[in-house]
Amino acid sequence: MDEEMQHAGPSKAFHIVLWALQVIAAVAFCLAGAAKIAGSVEMVQRFTTLGFGQWFRYATGGLEIAGALLIVFPATAFVGAWLMALFMAATTMGHLAVLHISPALPLSLLVLMVIVGIGRRHKKKVHHLTPHPAHPVH
Repeated sequence: MDEEMQHAGPSKAFHIVLWALQVIAAVAFCLAGAAKIAGSVEMVQRFTTLGFGQWFRYATGGLEIAGALLIVFPATAFVGAWLMALFMAATTMGHLAVLHISPALPLSLLVLMVIVGIGRRHKKKVHHLTPHPAHPVH
């Protein structure tokens, strides 16, 4: 394999796949958040069952919409993906332990967010430690 290709980093196709995953997740988070904020009957019932009050429905709906925005902007995609992964982990637990419904959707989004979080990590550039001419090393 060409040495230049080995050091080129992730391929263009890899970035396209990550963008597609980010858009799919952002749409899902926006739809779920909008359903919560709009007060769909199903969401009102779920949050009544959770027992935290309806304020929690609004808070989680807002968090989902904010998360959707975070994952579509390059500067915040990494942080947004990991925040939403944590949120989906908690949601998965809620589906299993309290609501007793399928955790398939939050678990799927959790996996997507982990993939995006790993794919969007920024590697720090290593700077060689060379003394500045004005500050010689003794």
